[in-house]
Amino acid sequence: EVARVLLDLGDSAGAEREQRDAVAGCRAALGDTNPETLITITHLAGLLRAQNKFADAEPLCREVLAAWRTLEAGEPVPRNTLTSINILAELLHAQSKDREAEPLCREVLVGFTKALGEEHPFTISSAENLAGVLRSLKKEKESDRILNKFGLKRPAEGSPPRGARRGQPAHANSN
Repeated sequence: EVARVLLDLGDSAGAEREQRDAVAGCRAALGDTNPETLITITHLAGLLRAQNKFADAEPLCREVLAAWRTLEAGEPVPRNTLTSINILAELLHAQSKDREAEPLCREVLVGFTKALGEEHPFTISSAENLAGVLRSLKKEKESDRILNKFGLKRPAEGSPPRGARRGQPAHANSN
């Protein structure tokens, strides 16, 4: 929380320092794959993304995703895994790595649809994410089909990609 306050006060360097300290403390006390450690790492990745430090945030997002995939293997609803996939996909999209983001976005949409139904906000958000990635890949017809299926509007021409508009990835809080 100290990092969040520092960020709100405009001290992004101090916020990053505090968040890195929190990650180091969690790793030392709880281990690398403890859920609290993973959430703390996710917050650091979100902070780095807000600072446009994508190259620093990406390996953290990949680490968190790998850990959640292991921890939630066999779970009927791997909520944290799906959320972590979504965060990584949005980060990749913000870096114009849309070919890599596309299969992740598809996985998230299928997972949330199956677990939560087509009308849940997480499902709708993941449909919007996939549509944005598809549009970036010049797959406009498929993008429009997804938008229509979920009752979403096509973004105005020239508007930034969905993931680029926010400082933190959607669903950055896993708990």
